Amino acid sequence: MNQKMLDRNHQNEPIKQTMPIEQVEPTLSEQGLYLGKQRLEETKADGITRSALLKATDVKGRGATAVASVTAELSEPKKKSVLFSLAMLFSLSKIFLGNAVLGFAYAKWMVPHKVINGGVTSLALVLNKWLAIDIPYLTNGLTGLLLIVCLVFLGKESFFKSLVSSFSYLFFFTIFYQMKMDIGINLPIDVLLSCVFISFGYYCCISENSSTVGMDVIALILHKKNPKIPIAATIRNLNFFVLALGFFTYGVESIILGFIFSFGYSWLLAKLLVWHKLGKII
Repeated sequence: MNQKMLDRNHQNEPIKQTMPIEQVEPTLSEQGLYLGKQRLEETKADGITRSALLKATDVKGRGATAVASVTAELSEPKKKSVLFSLAMLFSLSKIFLGNAVLGFAYAKWMVPHKVINGGVTSLALVLNKWLAIDIPYLTNGLTGLLLIVCLVFLGKESFFKSLVSSFSYLFFFTIFYQMKMDIGINLPIDVLLSCVFISFGYYCCISENSSTVGMDVIALILHKKNPKIPIAATIRNLNFFVLALGFFTYGVESIILGFIFSFGYSWLLAKLLVWHKLGKII
């Protein structure tokens, strides 16, 4: 009787079937093919060819790792930005806007009040006293050197955008500087307005992976090597260093204004970059 009960219980047990490996791997192949088709439909505008889709069918016999590999490979062309894509046009427009604001602030407030900010021009003034080389040659030489450094350490995209940024700044600064229009109010208010405008101009460039081909190039490189290094604070410290070097060149008043300005605009720039990282501003 016990034997019959055992046989009956055994018959009632659900039959467990294991799918052979030969049947599992085609399922992975189908998964890869589906992912490939889906990726192709999403990124046709980026120029993915049908050959990329065919790679997804070559998954049989390679397991789940192959599915992830094919998916990543299919995603790779999307990362390659087209030079004049919509995103690139938006980025360049933002860089143009930033340099227009920078050119306006420097031409109408900083230069008339002789406020030194510790940037490339300020460094050129210091080197001029030591090397007796004309300031335009020093400024252009430093700018060219920073562009090369940008290309080597920050990549082609950042170099291209920085090149656009450099030329657009020179264009806007020249236009605004030649305009016979005095908008100055008084020194404290003009310095405050300069802090707001220049921090916004720097933000437009840095948030789009560009530089103004100034001390921000060094700050961006250090931040790339170690993301814990804050960009705005590094720019401020570099400006302070240049100002300290030029203490006997600029005079006490210019140095004090330069320290106040550098601290003010770098503080606001830091806030803008944090808001951008949190997605509060574009």
